[in-house]
Amino acid sequence: MKSISLQKKFMLIVGGSIALMLLVTALFLVNTVADSTRERVEKEVTALVAREASEVEGFFATYGGVARSFLSSPFFKTSLLSILSAAHPKLNFKMPIQFMHCSIM
Repeated sequence: MKSISLQKKFMLIVGGSIALMLLVTALFLVNTVADSTRERVEKEVTALVAREASEVEGFFATYGGVARSFLSSPFFKTSLLSILSAAHPKLNFKMPIQFMHCSIM
């Protein structure tokens, strides 16, 4: 360091200090932006999952109602009982049969 002039020493110290401050500031900003981006993406994913879950729930509510109405129809009940009676004549199929919380008979 003795052979370097006073002006070069001053430039080296000031330049090094500025470079160090810029590095610390850049690391802080990168971490801040990364955290905010992560939070925003997590919120978007949560909202998307909730929306898709709602759509799937609506789908099953709609088509579950279709299946329930089909299973509770008189035509289905009589057809099923006649098929079961023909297949197993020794069994008594006059008792109620439960399908998906719908009683048959």
